[in-house]
This record gives sequence, structure tokens and C-alpha cells, in this order.
Amino acid sequence: MQRSIGFILFILFSLFFAVGCDDTARSEQMADDSDSESAASPSESSEPITEQNWLNHPRIRAIRDLYADIESCTQSDRCSRTEKQDEYCGPGTPIKRVIWRDKSDRVVKYSVDSGSDDAAITTNHYYDRDSRLRFVFITGGAYNDARLEQRIYFDESGARIWERHAVSEPGYSFHEIWPEDMLARDAVADFDAEPDCL
Repeated sequence: MQRSIGFILFILFSLFFAVGCDDTARSEQMADDSDSESAASPSESSEPITEQNWLNHPRIRAIRDLYADIESCTQSDRCSRTEKQDEYCGPGTPIKRVIWRDKSDRVVKYSVDSGSDDAAITTNHYYDRDSRLRFVFITGGAYNDARLEQRIYFDESGARIWERHAVSEPGYSFHEIWPEDMLARDAVADFDAEPDCL
């Protein structure tokens, strides 16, 4: 029974990820196009990040540039990919983990698929050249067709500088502020760890 649930969740992840990513990229591009006239200047980088300026704030833009570079790397032969499949053994435990490394063997991206009987989550972590977590992009779906998109931006010290949470109707009880213990600050340790089965 557990294997069949795990397989079903894996299929749901695959379908959601294939559809969800295109929609996410499209929504980010639409936001870029609509806000391109109001791009912040470098002198505004000390300004606080707000709901009005977050998309074009220089600190966020720098992280988005890093994200674009990493995604380009993962789609080419500039990055290597290693995948680990796990059996479903309880809510929130990993089902699939994927780690990407650049030519210097530095981890640049780490992805974790997890779920429960009524929801599935993909958590993508992005790391800078010093292996610091700089961005987390979380997508998910629930049994009631609610969709989650969560973005968490980190500065060079590892502090959260912005978090954006969006859930489609009819809503679901996804975390609004993503718990620290659900993030992978150390991708290699998280990838190598055995699932904490309940």
C-alpha cells in the first residue's frame, strides 16, 4: 500500500511539475514585462523590500539572476545531476531528491519532492558560489486542486530578506512562513541523509 501511495504521489509530482513550471515561468515573465518601467536603480538597494518593489528591488534581482544562471546550467551539460528515489514512509518525508553540481563540483541546486495523502510539494533550493542558500522556490498541490507557490529569498548571511506566499482557491493549509527545518541549508548532508520515517 505504501509503495502504491508513493508511486501515485510521484506521478502527481511529475504531472504538476511539468504543468506548474511553465505557468510559473510565464507568471514571472508577465511580472517582469509589466514592471520593467519601474525597475529600481542600484542606489535604491538600501531601500526596504516591499510588496510594491520586491520584484525589481536590486537585492531580489541579483538573486533572480542567480536563479536564471542556475536553471540554465541545469538544462545544459554544464551541470551534472544525481537523483535518489525514496519509498514513501510518511507525510513530509522525501520521495525523490535531485542534486545538481557545476563543473567545479559545487552544489548549485537541490530539489526535494515530498507529500502526504492529500498534498504534494516540490522544494527547489538554489545556492551561490560559496554554497550559501540564496533562494527557495516551493510549488505544490492539494487534493482539492489548490496550488501553492512560495518564494524565499536569502541574503549572503543566510537571513531571509523576502518571502512570498500564494495559494489558489479553494485554499489549503500550506505554511505561510516556511519552517526552517524544512529547508536544506546543507544540500549534500540532506541528500545523503536517510528519510526520517514516521
